[in-house]
Amino acid sequence: MSLESLFQHILFTEHQAEESRRLMREVRSEITRCREKIKEATQELNEEKIKLESKAQQFSEKSFLLQLLKTYENALERQYSEITNQRNMLLQTFDATKKKMTEEEEKFIKEITDFNNEYEITKKRELLMKENVKIEISDLKNQANILKT
Repeated sequence: MSLESLFQHILFTEHQAEESRRLMREVRSEITRCREKIKEATQELNEEKIKLESKAQQFSEKSFLLQLLKTYENALERQYSEITNQRNMLLQTFDATKKKMTEEEEKFIKEITDFNNEYEITKKRELLMKENVKIEISDLKNQANILKT
């Protein structure tokens, strides 16, 4: 090989090496930019993950509260049903007691009336009252005569 061709070959090789270095710098620069983008994307992903976990936690809490409220509602419905049943039973008992009391009262009045009629208590009382009135009238007449004299 001649000196000139060797020199051209060296220049060409240096030019290729310079081009390779320039490409390597560009690649490194691009790698750095990509790493920054990856880092930013990772940060955004972590932030979104934190938001998602927070929303999932809130959803879980609300879901738990909903289940708790449903349980409470069911308990209140059962309690309402039990109280309604008790009320109905008490009303039935009250009506039965009231009916029985009325029957007993009527029976008692009938027995009192029969007793009074049997022993003529009401007639004796009327006679006694008439006699008391006659005696009182007589006493008043006597007092009036005494006063006249």
